[in-house]
Amino acid sequence: IYEDREEKNPVKIAQAALEVAKKDKHDLVIIDTAGRLAIDEVLMNEIKAIHQAIKPSETLFVVDSMTGQDAVNTAKAFNDILNFDGVVLNEPLQSALLFSRPRYVLQLPVYPLAKLACLLGTR
Repeated sequence: IYEDREEKNPVKIAQAALEVAKKDKHDLVIIDTAGRLAIDEVLMNEIKAIHQAIKPSETLFVVDSMTGQDAVNTAKAFNDILNFDGVVLNEPLQSALLFSRPRYVLQLPVYPLAKLACLLGTR
């Protein structure tokens, strides 16, 4: 876990975290931005700037599946800006109910949170 209590620029924090990970020879880095419950232009620009600065090899959008249709709408709005690689739904029981809609709208893989944990465990 990388933390910088002095720096306030999220792009600089993400870049510094990536440099530390490279220096320490980590092969997996997770940049977790603050949760977004609403589509806010300032925050969307911030996450876009982070994404452009660090150029991740994979971007997954984690969404609370309990938000129902709003989860799909929010995922679409983020995908329009970030062009991410997949969606992770955090509630396993709800995930099964919502799998088809995000896949259809976004044309991307949708994973339950347990699948993400397995993917991370294999790296």
